[in-house]
Formats: sequence, structure tokens, C-alpha cells
Amino acid sequence: MSDLDLATIQVFPKSKAATLEIITLLKNCFLTKNLSESEIEKIASAMKPQKFKKGELIIKYGDQGTLYYILSKGNVKVMVY
Repeated sequence: MSDLDLATIQVFPKSKAATLEIITLLKNCFLTKNLSESEIEKIASAMKPQKFKKGELIIKYGDQGTLYYILSKGNVKVMVY
């Protein structure tokens, strides 16, 4: 995370309950569980809910990533070609 300036992250308003849910998910995710409390809180503040329809493509292998997703509800199918 040292290459990321957390001070410049855009903040998306959300309820306290939604923020706590995201923080819990980040604390249990292998990519973010070792971050400091303040780093996790800043990342949580920058996250917003997004829903996808069944069969909708979320991430395509090989594309440069610009978003970070955590799954809070539902199921996804992962396929690598």
C-alpha cells in the first residue's frame, strides 16, 4: 500500500452499518488484513456498493485493474481461459 496515496482517495457516503460491514470484510481479506486500522477505514470510505446481474462479466483476465471488489453477498463463478 505504500505506493497508494490514501489521502487522495475519493470518499463515497454510506451508512455506519455499511461501513462496518466493509471494514469487517477488509479485515478478513488476505490482501488487506495486515493493513493498519486507519488504512482499512480509508479504503472502506472509498468503497461503494455495486450489484451485478446473473451472468454479467465483472472482471476480464488480462485487463488492467482500476477497481477493488469484495463480495459481501451472493456467488460468483470464476473462469480462467
